[in-house]
Amino acid sequence: MWLIIQEWVETNGGSSLLETVYKALDEVVKLSDCEIYSYNPDYDADPFLENGAIWSFSFFFYNRKLKRVVGFHFCCLSNLVADGFHMDSLSYEEDGEIFDDMDL
Repeated sequence: MWLIIQEWVETNGGSSLLETVYKALDEVVKLSDCEIYSYNPDYDADPFLENGAIWSFSFFFYNRKLKRVVGFHFCCLSNLVADGFHMDSLSYEEDGEIFDDMDL
């Protein structure tokens, strides 16, 4: 994780990801004039939830004066999905077999 952060800072002139996103949002919708809404999905009925998501949430920034909306969707995916392992393709007889080759 540290390498990713360090690479981002070096590539973007010392500016953090949060600062960069904040500046971009402010340019588009003027955050000081926005109403901010959040959406906490129902995991059983959320059409935007990705397979393998551990958690997710969404934010919507609405500027009435500019008549603009910006939406952000954040989610954390399981490492199994990120590594290309799809739960749909499981053919294990017992759930424990998935961990047999792992160092725990």
